[in-house]
Amino acid sequence: MGEDRSWMYHRRDEMGYWNNEFNAGVEIFLDFAFSQTNPMFCVMNMIRCLCSKCWNREWHHRRRVQSHLITNGFMDGYFIWKRHGEIIHRKRHCTQVGESSSAAAATAMNNVPSVDQLRDMLHDAIGPNFFNNENSATGVEDATQFDASFDDPYGVSTESIFEEPRGDAKEFFDLL
Repeated sequence: MGEDRSWMYHRRDEMGYWNNEFNAGVEIFLDFAFSQTNPMFCVMNMIRCLCSKCWNREWHHRRRVQSHLITNGFMDGYFIWKRHGEIIHRKRHCTQVGESSSAAAATAMNNVPSVDQLRDMLHDAIGPNFFNNENSATGVEDATQFDASFDDPYGVSTESIFEEPRGDAKEFFDLL
């Protein structure tokens, strides 16, 4: 998808007729956008309409988006289809465009830390008193148990959270 997309803003040729390159480009865009499996980009067979009137605010089916693009043209400056699943990769001084969101998700899954690494990070950030049982295999089952003896470094008391309402607020709550 790293090709020149100037066709997006040339719906008509020099003679005023519909530009064949524009029509072919619309089909390429629609095929790309509707191939996305991530619900951020394609939901219930609908995508965001990127015509100059909808500006990615409206969700429509393929035929309506196609009709809007042919009638209204593309919204200004939308050369990278980021609201339709296209991802930009930056490496030093060059930009590679066109990897779909599903391919990027597969790459990201290879970089997921293990449970032990996550536990170690929590231990470093929160401290040893967060886990009641340090001898457990993963510590995950103990992560929901908070050590009540933890000293609050900010001096916030839980008593102040549950204080009684005062003045007009008390009168209002008494009416309820």
